[in-house]
Amino acid sequence: MKNTHSPFLKRFPLLSFLLFVSFLCSCSNDDSDSGSVDKESRVAVHVRVGESWKGEEVVSSRSTSSAASSSVTVPLDKHWSMVATLSPVKDVHSRAGSSLSNGVRYRVIAYKENDVSASGYVNHADYIVGGTAPDFWLPVNHTYTFVCYSYASTSALPAFDSSVTDLSVTPDNDLLYYKTNVNITSGSSSFSIAFDHVFSQVTVTATSSGSNITACSATLSPNYSATLPLSSGVATVSGTSSAKVLSWSSPNGTSVSCNASTVFSNAEPVTLIFTSITIGSTTLTDKSITFTAKSMSANTKYVLTVNFKKAITWAKGNLIKNGSTYTFQPSPELYSGVWDGGDYWNWCTLDPTNNTNQYSGDYSASLDPCQQVAPTGTWRMPTLAEFDALKATGSVYGTYNGVNGRYFGTTSVPASGDRDNYVFLPTSGYRYRGGTTMFDVGSNGYYWSSTPYDSADAYFLPFDSSNVYTNTYKHNSGFALRCVSDF
Repeated sequence: MKNTHSPFLKRFPLLSFLLFVSFLCSCSNDDSDSGSVDKESRVAVHVRVGESWKGEEVVSSRSTSSAASSSVTVPLDKHWSMVATLSPVKDVHSRAGSSLSNGVRYRVIAYKENDVSASGYVNHADYIVGGTAPDFWLPVNHTYTFVCYSYASTSALPAFDSSVTDLSVTPDNDLLYYKTNVNITSGSSSFSIAFDHVFSQVTVTATSSGSNITACSATLSPNYSATLPLSSGVATVSGTSSAKVLSWSSPNGTSVSCNASTVFSNAEPVTLIFTSITIGSTTLTDKSITFTAKSMSANTKYVLTVNFKKAITWAKGNLIKNGSTYTFQPSPELYSGVWDGGDYWNWCTLDPTNNTNQYSGDYSASLDPCQQVAPTGTWRMPTLAEFDALKATGSVYGTYNGVNGRYFGTTSVPASGDRDNYVFLPTSGYRYRGGTTMFDVGSNGYYWSSTPYDSADAYFLPFDSSNVYTNTYKHNSGFALRCVSDF
């Protein structure tokens, strides 16, 4: 039968946010290209092509977490902490509302209906956005399953093999995928490609509240290679994770962002590691943060914001009252070791020798002896949360000038020239409640927080050579104080 259809179709122009591509389908001389499909009447297929990212309200079927933002705070040392937030970004475009860039290559494969296999293969063609449309014809009055994919790249697509129905891919490219069933007739021979992104996209923004960030390097993991079945478009892990190396272009400011990176985390918890970041004159290395309760969904953009904050300042030594003067021991390891030495304090009392004080109210700044250090109001007792944050930096039992205690902010005893970079709390022991007897001097540390438990007890930080934790004890017990400042 003579073909009554035109052998070619006029190409359509590129429209704003929507590329309308016309391409022709040529009939192969090899009948095996279309199996048993009727070849007596054929038609060229019109395709509208675009891509968009999923809106923030949609959650991947593989994700076990909600699409809401997740924040984590990680203390780094006695000077710095970082607060990180991982948030999905809602795409501003409607479905398939953003056109692919000129030069991007994509492939369209026609299979028999719901038969994405070597035996179901009918025809295919490769396209270049903005380029001349290739020939691509299909017999009419049949429903086809169209599988379309792109590496969002101008590089040539891998050679086509109709026997291959799984793609081996890496997140080095932003893989796009689309599948649809379309009934092709002489009067209806068009469909829209609405590409999904197989992987996630992440932009990391580092900020500081003061000095400029002038150098930054970081990695994000996990980041897997993948196998993508053309029949489903759902990627599965292939091999082991290889952390994604993020890149910044000449960072210099209080807020710097890396280039957007495509990542396949397989919906597992995300870990960001700053291998090095320079903020002013400070360089921090190997600082990591993990979102244990947050995973990333496919086809979703994320912004991971990390705010580097100057942590509270811990006093160099324990608080001591000499005469009428409130001050700090001149060196971190020093303490009197006697009940009336001026450095053992009942909770919320301004007189360290008042060993019977049993204050029963809430914390009061006016009764905080740290607030009395000149200039008044610049120091205070640490909160329970601040003790918890201090513990989270890691600690190790060791000596400072031969005195036992615990270093915080490190898990190995620092070299003598580096030890002042960490908080050292000596094992000053404690004065038994309401009395003058001392316990655990030289073996254990006991430090008050400002956080009350009830009218008779408050939280404190105890530690020995094996453990460090928080607990509660009676207000009329004489513990040490290590003050903090927000200035």
